[in-house]
Amino acid sequence: MKKRLKFMNSNSRLKLAVKASLAGNALDLGVKDYTFDFNSICDEIESLELEVDESWIFDEVKGLNVVFLLDNSGEAVLDRLLAEELESRGATTIAVVKEGAFQNDVTIKEAEKIGLFKSFSRVISTGTDGASVFLDEISEECKLALFNADLIVAKGMAHFEYLDEVKDIIDKRVVFMLKAKCTPIADALKVPLNSYVVKVI
Repeated sequence: MKKRLKFMNSNSRLKLAVKASLAGNALDLGVKDYTFDFNSICDEIESLELEVDESWIFDEVKGLNVVFLLDNSGEAVLDRLLAEELESRGATTIAVVKEGAFQNDVTIKEAEKIGLFKSFSRVISTGTDGASVFLDEISEECKLALFNADLIVAKGMAHFEYLDEVKDIIDKRVVFMLKAKCTPIADALKVPLNSYVVKVI
């Protein structure tokens, strides 16, 4: 994917990086009755269509502090492509990963192994193994990152469920990037099951 991106113009690079990041959210072992063939990830990126596409949010990020709330381990590898594209456009990116294991979410122990430090300006831990950035549990470093962000990129359904409840407290622009892999999330987003979404609130 990185080789392909090298030969694309800026708009095409961003579009492909967004699709790769979204397709990564399909790599999920923790959703009941949901399956995905891991070997088909490249085909998934190529064929992916967005049900909600508000990726315009990434067009102008120069000087912005963009905080990524990462999700699954395999997905985080593909999130690197989007982080690198935003960095090339003048953003500062911070990856937020779990301190301890939660399902197959990426942890701080795995961050170096999968190259997150190469792609993001900083990588920090939530300080917990919680499903999301629960404000009464996370570290002060993580809280500071959230409240100092210009834009929060929230990957996956767990972050959508929680941040939708506390968006008025955080009071930051949030872009949700996910595949709606269960009916309650699809209904909340008003999209068909298994739709891909980039939605700004």
